[in-house]
Amino acid sequence: MKSNYHSKSTKPNPHNRFRTNQDIKTDRVRLLANDGTLIGVLNVQDALRIAELKNLDLVEIVPNSTPPVCKVIDFGKFLYEVQKKERERVQNQTQHTLKEIRFK
Repeated sequence: MKSNYHSKSTKPNPHNRFRTNQDIKTDRVRLLANDGTLIGVLNVQDALRIAELKNLDLVEIVPNSTPPVCKVIDFGKFLYEVQKKERERVQNQTQHTLKEIRFK
């Protein structure tokens, strides 16, 4: 029988949550700059070109909208901020414990 001692973590991988650069499969995207200002609705090739000129990544932030919202940002820094927010969210959750007293 195999031990589960070295099994992989069941936490979701944030790398799989966001599509970046060539993984974005739509024709047109709503493009936001690094500071959040709207650049406009462009086709993916133009958005990738803008990201390459700035030496940043094109990251799909809201894939369910029409057209999808993408942002020109540093993906490593973005992942760090997402993980940091997730850690803070988990730390701020309150644990409810039920104390039980039995009377005889």
